[in-house]
Amino acid sequence: MESREIKERVQAAIDQLKKSDIYLLENNLNERCIASRLAMYLQNAFTEFSVDVEYNRKGVNPKAVGLPEECGNRRDDEGHVLVVPDIIVHSRGEKGPNILALELKKSTNRESRDCDSKRIHAFREQLGYICAATIECETRENHEPRAAIVEWL
Repeated sequence: MESREIKERVQAAIDQLKKSDIYLLENNLNERCIASRLAMYLQNAFTEFSVDVEYNRKGVNPKAVGLPEECGNRRDDEGHVLVVPDIIVHSRGEKGPNILALELKKSTNRESRDCDSKRIHAFREQLGYICAATIECETRENHEPRAAIVEWL
């Protein structure tokens, strides 16, 4: 599967989220809530793969990558940084393929976007995802609600 086709499917899912679930953005609901609805639309777009929210495995082991500790969710017993992507599109198990890893961030979230960028780079470079992206969801009061890809690899 080529990057262009993956991006088109992701954009269609984002468009469906904005059409069907704008309420979530207008009312600043939790990132996990927004991610789960986007994952549902992604599953419709990627019927031949599994779409999972906060999937924390590479095969049977936790996802470990070489990142600074502040960019991981926790460390394993050997000191590897463990990560949990917000949404992934893949075939479960060791063989994959790993198609897409997404990190979502609401505009009201004051955390730095730096670690999101480092994580999507690690998903591509260290875990072999074909594509990875960050999506920002505009949820601030008095702003037009939206969801948009802000970084695509």
